[in-house]
Amino acid sequence: MSKVSIQTLLNRYTQILSEIPDAYFEVECLLAHLLTVDRLFLKKNPDILIEPSVQKTLNQQVLERKAGKPLAYIIGKKAFWTFQLTVTPAVLVPRADTECLVEMILQTLPERLPHPVVDLGTGSGAIALALATERPLWKIIATDLSKDALLVAKKNAHNLSITNIDFYEGSWFEPLKEKGLFSAIVSNPPYIPESDPHLLHPSLQMEPYSALCSGKSGLEAFIKIIEGSKQHLVNNGLLCLEHGHDQSMALSALLKKQGYVNQQQFVDLGNNPRVVTARWCF
Repeated sequence: MSKVSIQTLLNRYTQILSEIPDAYFEVECLLAHLLTVDRLFLKKNPDILIEPSVQKTLNQQVLERKAGKPLAYIIGKKAFWTFQLTVTPAVLVPRADTECLVEMILQTLPERLPHPVVDLGTGSGAIALALATERPLWKIIATDLSKDALLVAKKNAHNLSITNIDFYEGSWFEPLKEKGLFSAIVSNPPYIPESDPHLLHPSLQMEPYSALCSGKSGLEAFIKIIEGSKQHLVNNGLLCLEHGHDQSMALSALLKKQGYVNQQQFVDLGNNPRVVTARWCF
């Protein structure tokens, strides 16, 4: 195998990944990661010749991507909010739409809070870390049932030098006993119904099933969180949930039935209903 230019590699492997949206961008990401440079370097130096050993690794990674492995798992990181997160197959790959949930919380709550904010099912820690970065005076608690997921979240907190998050292992509210009341509870829980054909997509099959699906209807986790939050929120405390694009009406009915007030709906980057907030008053 002889040396070939950066541009030749980009063109060659973009063609191989032609069925993937943004294939050129993804190949750039793979090659930039292997060369420990940024994508701008590739654009400025298209004629630099690449060693066969790098080509061999790139070829392997492109084949993994073609088979459905998420790009974030291949390179081990994913951009979210204003930082890069370490990600592994133990956690869901953070989505850009989840940044809408972060924005709503920051817009809704003041810069100082008398009680902590809880992120239920934190996964990679994306939501908790974004909130902690923007609101260093908040105390944040992040929980997850998965020990492996918490290891990833803790690593991300360490890498970002974030110290105002406490991590606890357990299912939903189990780790929160004797932790007092909270100013807000936020979550991006599993909400894809068991029968959803999207679950058959190769990339989703490589992500943790428990982070994608919680039962037949897709509402099971929401029911637990909505019911459980009432015992943990302060008066006028905020509940903020990310949900599927077609679940807003069902969630609105669940919140109303459980006595929540002041519901607000927010859309994602594709203008689909994605986040609901509501207050618990007693």
